[in-house]
Amino acid sequence: MSETEFWLLLIAIIALIIISALFSSSETALTAASDARMHQFARKGNRRARIVNELRSKKELLISSLLIGNNAVNILASALATSTAITLFGEGGVAFATIVMTILLVVFAEVLPKTYAFNHADSFSLAVAPIVKIIFKCLAPASKLISFIIPIFIKETKETKYNREEELRGLIKLHIAGGDNIDKEKGAMLSSVLDLQSITVEE
Repeated sequence: MSETEFWLLLIAIIALIIISALFSSSETALTAASDARMHQFARKGNRRARIVNELRSKKELLISSLLIGNNAVNILASALATSTAITLFGEGGVAFATIVMTILLVVFAEVLPKTYAFNHADSFSLAVAPIVKIIFKCLAPASKLISFIIPIFIKETKETKYNREEELRGLIKLHIAGGDNIDKEKGAMLSSVLDLQSITVEE
C-alpha cells in the first residue's frame, strides 16, 4: 500500500466516523427536542422548525432510517479499517482494527455526539433538519421495506397486547396518584375504556 492510498483510506475512515456521529446525534436531538418550542418556532415562520415537525410526525420511520444509515456507515468504516490494518500488520491487524474502531465509534460516533445533541436538542435539531430530511427521503424506502418484512417473522402475541394494556393501566394509576377527586374521576373513566371489550351492552 502506497503512502497516498494509506492517507486516502484514513481520511475516508475519519469522514465515515463523522457521518456516523451525525446520524447518532440527529436521532437523539430530533427525539429529545421540545414539541412546544418547535411548534412555536414553526408558527413564527421558522422553516427548519417546520421540517423538524414534519420529520417527528413520522418518528418510527425516521429513527429506523437513521439507524439503517448509521449501521451501514459503521460497517463500511470498520471494513476499511480492517482491510488497512491487515495490509499493514498482517492477520494481527484484525484484532487491532477491532479494538481501535470499537473505541473510536463508541466515543466519537455515539457517546460524545449523543450527549451534545441531548444537551442542545432544540438548536441542534434545527441545525440538522434540512440534512436529515434529505437522508430520510433516501433511506425511507429501505426502512419501509424492513417494516414490511419484520411482521412476517415476528408477530404480535396476545401476551404483548396484555403487557401494553397493563402498562397503560399503570400509567393511569401513576397519573392520578395524589390527585384530587377530578383526577380520580378522569382516571376511572380512562380505565373503563380499557375494559370496554369485556363489558356487555347491558352492563
